[in-house]
Amino acid sequence: MEEIFWWKVRIEKNRLIKASIQTPKAILTIDVPYDVWRNTLRLQNPEEKIWFLGDQCKKWRLSSSNQRETAAVLCSLTSSESFLKNKQNTALKIQKYNSTTSQNLNKRAAQASLRKLTNRILNVVVHLNIKVHTSHIRGKRIYFQNLLPDQ
Repeated sequence: MEEIFWWKVRIEKNRLIKASIQTPKAILTIDVPYDVWRNTLRLQNPEEKIWFLGDQCKKWRLSSSNQRETAAVLCSLTSSESFLKNKQNTALKIQKYNSTTSQNLNKRAAQASLRKLTNRILNVVVHLNIKVHTSHIRGKRIYFQNLLPDQ
């Protein structure tokens, strides 16, 4: 009987917290076929798209596709940093084709082989002072090679 009263007191003391969900001001879509990463940064204006393309650093020794995808998120965030700061974004949605990377960033934890890269991404997010939500894009991969301008 004593336990019931203890639970009653605990429930009465429990205060509800309002969830604050911010709509993203920008969407970062990332694709990593092999050793090249590509991303698109869409800002509030739908016509305003910024394309990035880069090679993965050879010093990193990325052995798995999960490591390549996680490294691409880090490269994409650092390359988009100036645009995100200039537009004063408070929320960013990252769309990925790799579900492991999306899950790791959403739960803010990763297995040992991805932990260092995931922590670096989270440090960049803290530095930019933005809220990040990642989502996994299901289905067919969209390759950006036809969409990027010739170099």
